[in-house]
Amino acid sequence: MIEGPLAEVLARDRDRYNARFAAARAADRRLAPEAFLRFLAETLDPLVRAAARADPSRIDVVVEALYDLSLKLMDKDCLGPSSRRPLIGEAWQKLLPRIAGLLVRDPGRVAGAVSNALFHLAEDGETAAARWLAEMERLAPLCPDPDIFLAAGQVAAWRSGQAQYRESALTVWRGLPDDLKYETLGLRTGSGPSPAELEQRLADPWQDPARDGRAEKTLALTARLGGFRGFGGVFLQPPRIASSNGSLIARDDRAAWLIFADRFGATLRRWDGQPPDGQDPEGEGDFKIEKHSGRIAKGGLEVRFEALAGPSSFASTTSTLALTLPLSHYVFLVAEV
Repeated sequence: MIEGPLAEVLARDRDRYNARFAAARAADRRLAPEAFLRFLAETLDPLVRAAARADPSRIDVVVEALYDLSLKLMDKDCLGPSSRRPLIGEAWQKLLPRIAGLLVRDPGRVAGAVSNALFHLAEDGETAAARWLAEMERLAPLCPDPDIFLAAGQVAAWRSGQAQYRESALTVWRGLPDDLKYETLGLRTGSGPSPAELEQRLADPWQDPARDGRAEKTLALTARLGGFRGFGGVFLQPPRIASSNGSLIARDDRAAWLIFADRFGATLRRWDGQPPDGQDPEGEGDFKIEKHSGRIAKGGLEVRFEALAGPSSFASTTSTLALTLPLSHYVFLVAEV
């Protein structure tokens, strides 16, 4: 049974909402009335109640936006009992009611952005999406308006392992209120370094912003990316590494991928440009490699990585060294941490 403000809005404009459902079902016969009614009762009804408590004057706007968005998401199997992205439904049940005061101000944009973020984060695994959702539940009470909430979400996506968002997230981070500058980095407001000092620490992609940059460092194997496509990876053949304009590129005989990596994660993203030939043995970061032994040096640091001896290719940026091995479908990253 659906009662309360949602039922009242649907009853006031029954024909229009029935027509919208009928149009959605005509486009996708899999959209079952029973499943949609279950979603309305179990998810949308309590969400609309939370919105009504926040601002009853906005309920018609909220219902219209969320009704239409839910039909689109159910069409893509991203909401409802058979959803292939269950964390989106969890966000509608837990996160959106918690930010009802923000939701009522721009319901389509806020709910759409949350759903879109979880959809794309889950493409790299549910772990990153779940981490983002938990982080947004923590940050939500600190966000005074939808713009700040969505900006905090961009930073949280980066810190949830999506290194490709690093530069855009840092641009957004610089515009956040000081308390959120700390909280989005996992620090207590006002603790430790000043915002200016945080900015300096974030210049190094491998430095933990909570850690003093003067602390002792070492070279470490920071990530392993790729894998054989037949086992769920991305490469058909053992890949090779090249560098281009400060970026690292991994390629096999069919395609190329840009490597994004920092303290919070490492990812591969398909690249349609023409990869450069050859490798970069010196690199921008002054990494030195003793190929037969796996000994790697940078600055005054030197570590032997026996598992990386005899690389088939390698290249570096100012902060990261990438290597491949002749019989492996993985890319290995080494950095100063």
